[in-house]
Amino acid sequence: MQVDSLVHIPAAGGYGSVMGLGEDGSVEVELIDPGADDFSLRLPLANVGELEHARDADLEALARSLALLHLRVSRALDLDRSFDLYVGRTEDAALDLWFGGGRRRPRRLRTLSAAEGEALASTLAKLALDAWRHGGPREDTRTLDGWGWSCEVIGGGRGASGFGRQRPFEGMEGLCDVLMRLGAPIGWEDDAPGAVPCAL
Repeated sequence: MQVDSLVHIPAAGGYGSVMGLGEDGSVEVELIDPGADDFSLRLPLANVGELEHARDADLEALARSLALLHLRVSRALDLDRSFDLYVGRTEDAALDLWFGGGRRRPRRLRTLSAAEGEALASTLAKLALDAWRHGGPREDTRTLDGWGWSCEVIGGGRGASGFGRQRPFEGMEGLCDVLMRLGAPIGWEDDAPGAVPCAL
């Protein structure tokens, strides 16, 4: 297990990303949960289970058993266009779309139909996150109007993730287009995604 590893947290009934490992055998985890009140937890290492890392070639199978998608976009000074978007599997096996723009907490927008879930899975299968697992190509991060992103895709005991700045990952625009059609209030402008201002 290492920083940025994706883990399952049985006590919380969800998933997280490792933020740090303590010398006392603890692990600091950022929860990937739109309904969480506290997004950071410190737990004994034995209380979390590391997910198998899924490479790009594994994404089609992972997407067919999707448990959670999280896409975060930060827009530096243009905070209103930043957003957190989630698609999560419910206890009755449905997929719910959650969205929070700007400083707003995520809220559930709607439940996807079976056909919409299939369309999302087909899009997720085409993503390329491998090159971004540890931050991808380095860009100048000093610009005040820059933007950044992180993405986690989890399912079937496996997970894929990546993060970057100033450049989208391969398949990001197509993913955002599908999410827009599913009801997410986001747009794509100047080669970058963003929340539609004042949509929520």
